[in-house]
Amino acid sequence: MHEQGSFHMRSWTSNAPEVLATLNENGEQTGKSFDNNIDTLPIEKILGRYWDPKSDCFKYVLKFVRLRRNVFADEIVPTKREVLQILMSIFDPLGLAACLTSYLKILIQDIWRSGIDWDQPLVPDLMGKWLAWVACMPIFANISVPRCYSPYITESSCDVQIHTFVDASEFAYAAVSYFRIKDKYGVSTRIVAAKTKVAPMRPMSIPRMELQAAVIGTRLMNTICKVHTFDIKKRFIWSDSKTVLKWLRGDPRQFQQFVMFRIAEIQKASTVEEWRWVPTKLNIADSATKTKQSPEYVQRWVEGPEFLLQDEDKWPTEVDLGPMETSETRAKFLYHRETQPCFNYEYFSSWIKLYRAVANWLLYIGKLKACCGGFNATNVILTVQHIERAKLLIYKSVQQELLEDWSTLKMGRIVERNSPLYRLQNN
Repeated sequence: MHEQGSFHMRSWTSNAPEVLATLNENGEQTGKSFDNNIDTLPIEKILGRYWDPKSDCFKYVLKFVRLRRNVFADEIVPTKREVLQILMSIFDPLGLAACLTSYLKILIQDIWRSGIDWDQPLVPDLMGKWLAWVACMPIFANISVPRCYSPYITESSCDVQIHTFVDASEFAYAAVSYFRIKDKYGVSTRIVAAKTKVAPMRPMSIPRMELQAAVIGTRLMNTICKVHTFDIKKRFIWSDSKTVLKWLRGDPRQFQQFVMFRIAEIQKASTVEEWRWVPTKLNIADSATKTKQSPEYVQRWVEGPEFLLQDEDKWPTEVDLGPMETSETRAKFLYHRETQPCFNYEYFSSWIKLYRAVANWLLYIGKLKACCGGFNATNVILTVQHIERAKLLIYKSVQQELLEDWSTLKMGRIVERNSPLYRLQNN
């Protein structure tokens, strides 16, 4: 098609020596050499990502060509502008190196919190954190992520599961997803994508941070499932926060607004059965929330947790999640105001009917109180005591309606001398 339109495709590359050899014969590919079928292909840059055709893996090559000076030298102190420029120069759309870039995001937040100007050098405290991140830069060269999940992933016999790990700390919260692929050759895990965010400037409790991690983990898992066309048999989301797992099993309306909206979003996009508990030591997302890294942590981040390579009955389980965290439970208030009963005397044709109706009302109230206390009140009948209490209640109600100074005396104020209640006040 392109040849008919006189569009000659150039700059082909492949990880197969046979394909490159054919392209060289046609004059469509140059610059590649082979020595005894061992290729010496350089790392190619495709859509901003670095791809090693020999190993068929994505790699990271850090080039800061726009920096005006070498800020990685020991005697040079970088500015806030230069640190931000370095972070924005690391192209990592899938977050495969998020375990290393998250520390730089945390550092930038600390720099912003310190209030220094854009072109002002870092203070000694921040300079120490900067040097700690610079020491981690050689680890980028060791990151190698396979481009292909599995050659057999599209086969019907291949069992593909997605496992998303979420975690949070006081500095950041993160989520990372892996494919667990079980084919005829065994079980393997492949990192798919990751997402990290620093904690907000305003302090937030750890349970809320863990809930934020659960939200971005749910979104990440659903996005991955939508963009992949092969069948994903099962979905799992792992968290080491028993508080969040307990919240997900409850009604969102019983929590404060912050928790309520996020719990509702998670419950809409996932099921309770998809959420699992994992110990903190086995939670792989924990690596992206800390400020210290090592090559062992990064290698574990790329390869995924080891327990996924085992059978499902050997995975971490936790039956008892403990008591519910009540700090985010919405408070319930019962407004109670004492009022005096008001009787419609004109409704009754005689005095006997009036006080017997009030006595039956008092009897009904007594039965309700007995039921609330767990007692059996079915055998309680109307007695003389109910009638006497009813008459006394009617007498008090009539006095309060006819005497205007009753409320004044009840509030402790002095009534006038011509009031009938004046003598009662003196007594």
